[in-house]
Amino acid sequence: MNHKHWHKARLLILGCCSLSIFITLGIKLLAQSSTYTFPNKFTSDQWESITTDKIKSYGKNLQGKRYIPETSVNNLLVEVFYISNNNTSNQELIQKYLELQTVPKNLTVIENKNLGNYALFTKDKKTILTTCIHPQGKTAFTSQQFAQLANQNLKQNLLPWFLGLSDLRDWRCFWVNMSVSLENLTEEEAANILQTHLQTLVVQVIQEEK
Repeated sequence: MNHKHWHKARLLILGCCSLSIFITLGIKLLAQSSTYTFPNKFTSDQWESITTDKIKSYGKNLQGKRYIPETSVNNLLVEVFYISNNNTSNQELIQKYLELQTVPKNLTVIENKNLGNYALFTKDKKTILTTCIHPQGKTAFTSQQFAQLANQNLKQNLLPWFLGLSDLRDWRCFWVNMSVSLENLTEEEAANILQTHLQTLVVQVIQEEK
C-alpha cells in the first residue's frame, strides 16, 4: 500500500511540476508576443518612430521606424514597418502605402541567393526597393515566397502553438520600403546602394533573433 501511495504521490508531483513549467513558458511567450519592440539596432538616434494610417494591423495604424543617415546619399530613405501577422502581399502593401492604382509596370522581382527575394522599381525619378524580412533572416516578395519562410522551423513553434499563444507558422514580417534619388546615379548604381542597405537590415534582424 505504501508503495502505491508513493507512486501516486510521485505522479502527482511530476504532474504539478510539468504544469508549472508549461504555465511559466506560456506566460513568458505571451509576454514576448504582446510586448514586442523593434530590435535594439533600430532604436539608436539614427532611427525615428513613424506610423501610417494607410496600412492597418489588427485595426491599428502600422508602426515603424525611419532611418536618418548622418550624411544623406542621394536622398536615401529607409523605412521599416513591423507586421506581427502578415497576410497581405507586398504588391498590396505597395499600392496602399504609395497610393498607387496598380502595381508599377517596371517592377522587377530580384532573386538573391544570400538575401532572398525583393522588388525594385522606379517612380518619380527614384529607385524603390521593397520586401519583407522574415525573422529567420531571409527576404520574400510574393505571398508564396513568404509562406515558404513562415513554414520553416515548425518544431520550434509547437509549444506556443500547443498553448494557443501563436500560429504554428511564423508570419512576422519587417516590411521594408527604401528609395534613393536617381539624380547623378544610374539605375544599377541605385539598386546596388539599396541592396547594401538591405543586407545591413537583414543582419540586424538576425542578430536580434539569436
